[in-house]
Amino acid sequence: MPNRWLNGDALNGPGGIFVSSLQTGTGGAQAITHGGGRTPLHSLVVVQGGHNGAGAAGTQFPTITYGAISSTTATVTVTAGATYYLMVW
Repeated sequence: MPNRWLNGDALNGPGGIFVSSLQTGTGGAQAITHGGGRTPLHSLVVVQGGHNGAGAAGTQFPTITYGAISSTTATVTVTAGATYYLMVW
């Protein structure tokens, strides 16, 4: 699934929710571009797959740390190997 907006075309649209494409955690901060034009109030990581503790896919639930949100990007840190979608609104 590509990056896209649901229920509106941007943050200033009615009910606009951005959903990223599927991301893979690196264990470091990842800035994901949302292109909303203004700073979202909320962000949420939706885990699609876990990690194995050694940087690959597995069954362990990842650690998620939320970082800064700007008018163009939202930053999150997710355990290496885990897969996820980022939502902002």
